[in-house]
Amino acid sequence: MANKKATIMILEDEELLLNAIKKKLEVSGFNPLGFLGAQAAVSYLQNEANELPDAVWLDYHLKDMDGLAFTKILKDTPRLSSIPIVVVSNSANDETVKNILALGVNKYILKAEHRLDDIIGVIENILETE
Repeated sequence: MANKKATIMILEDEELLLNAIKKKLEVSGFNPLGFLGAQAAVSYLQNEANELPDAVWLDYHLKDMDGLAFTKILKDTPRLSSIPIVVVSNSANDETVKNILALGVNKYILKAEHRLDDIIGVIENILETE
């Protein structure tokens, strides 16, 4: 991985936040790949992606699909099932967190409790252990 910049797919439906995350990832040495909706990201992964992203930064609450549905699609698709997923959300009830972690999500992070640098650090740690 040292020779290649890791590609991080970002699913975030707030465009300003998506752009801020992309910029922060670029500065941190990553290749960000941003999507404002889950449908577009799924279509890209299933039909267009020559190389799969090294990890997914997933906002749980998207306008077109929630994080649970997106995660199920990835985990049910053999070619996509091993991509690490970090859910970054504004809310987390115990049931939601339990359900999505049970699907194999690597980490569930509350936006309000972490800075972008912290979340990027979590992704770096996951990529190092993969």
